[in-house]
Amino acid sequence: MIETLAVVAYRQPITRAEAESIRGVACERALAKLVEIDLIYVTGRADLPGRPLQYGTTEHFLEFCGLATLEQLPSSDVISPELLNQWLQKAE
Repeated sequence: MIETLAVVAYRQPITRAEAESIRGVACERALAKLVEIDLIYVTGRADLPGRPLQYGTTEHFLEFCGLATLEQLPSSDVISPELLNQWLQKAE
């Protein structure tokens, strides 16, 4: 669940399919639990076929992590935007 939360935090807004492409495993239950405990929420729907739900982090997530803004998230070589884009392109 923590890995899924990290993917959402660094990539938001993100769909379930995008999160699963990045992680390589099903994320449906993790996303549902993260919504239930108010660390993420549904931000809207993607402009893609089927209009999938998109997820983002909540204010509670920021408080939980001791952050004032998302810009305070530590930079990560593992989850860089370029690498995530490469993974998503391969998955498509």
